[in-house]
Amino acid sequence: MTLHSEEIVLPAKGVKSLAWEESSLVDWVAGGARYELDGTKKSGGINWTYRFDAAVVSGSGALVAIYEKLGTKGLLIRTADHHLVRELNRSFYCADAYEYPIAFVPLPDGSEGLAHCPREYCRLDIELAESGRCLTDHPSRKPSDVFHSRLRPSPGGTWLASAGWVWHPFDVASLWDLRTVLDDPRLLDKSQIELKVDDEVAALSFLDDRRLVIGTGDENAEDEKRPNRLVVFDPIPSDSPRKLTLEKPAGTLHRLDENLVLSLFEHPTLIQISDGAVVGEWPHLATGKQRSSIIHHLEQIPPVAVHPTERMFAVANQDAITVVRVT
Repeated sequence: MTLHSEEIVLPAKGVKSLAWEESSLVDWVAGGARYELDGTKKSGGINWTYRFDAAVVSGSGALVAIYEKLGTKGLLIRTADHHLVRELNRSFYCADAYEYPIAFVPLPDGSEGLAHCPREYCRLDIELAESGRCLTDHPSRKPSDVFHSRLRPSPGGTWLASAGWVWHPFDVASLWDLRTVLDDPRLLDKSQIELKVDDEVAALSFLDDRRLVIGTGDENAEDEKRPNRLVVFDPIPSDSPRKLTLEKPAGTLHRLDENLVLSLFEHPTLIQISDGAVVGEWPHLATGKQRSSIIHHLEQIPPVAVHPTERMFAVANQDAITVVRVT
């Protein structure tokens, strides 16, 4: 596969979060500061006066949650007018060690849900996003001892995945069918779908509603050294997923299109799903060394935003945002 890329550098100091809104980039932590691809900037309209450092936008774009990755606090905000809808919280337990678990999910009636862990670190719940009404409460819930993190819904809203960890620590993945957990919330108490991954889970990403990609770490449960791999479940679930050996460790993963996944360990690297080959990389763009939900020991991880429909991503550093378009 032959790919080409072009870069646009936008002057920008102190960017705290990045999210795409059509062809604009928005820093919701900075009150909605907006960066256009022609280099123009509009300052944010509000100062939240707290240590928020990350943001996730709902599928409709109507809501955004900003939160502190290694804290317990978040806010749900309406994007149209920056109205604070409600405050969000998670358990204090080990919150200063691993990334806040939060994601928007589509609900069967077309409304937007919020998946997070507002009651216990190990109990995943789905709420009506705006009202906060819990849709997954049940008197018989007994959640397994898993620290959920890095929640990802599939593009069509069929699946919800977690890339969290269990003690000692060991990074693991969990997967649920969103069509069934709302009918029986007890299914959320452990991974509903068994994912046959022998090694630690460094990161995961959906390619679509039938395919899931997992980047593995370099150890298994017996502390044996293993090669870095991509494990491709096609379809989900699969008893015999494809395992592709990688040239370098996989970092945070993002779908770029149905055949390409972007890995963010140290710098952006574009990996071909068919064979694991690297088909593009940008060593001059630092993206941190995250390979786990446990990030308390890492230097600050730069904000990155991957466009939801185009082969385009953006990386912020101290002085600029670099937008990369892949053709």
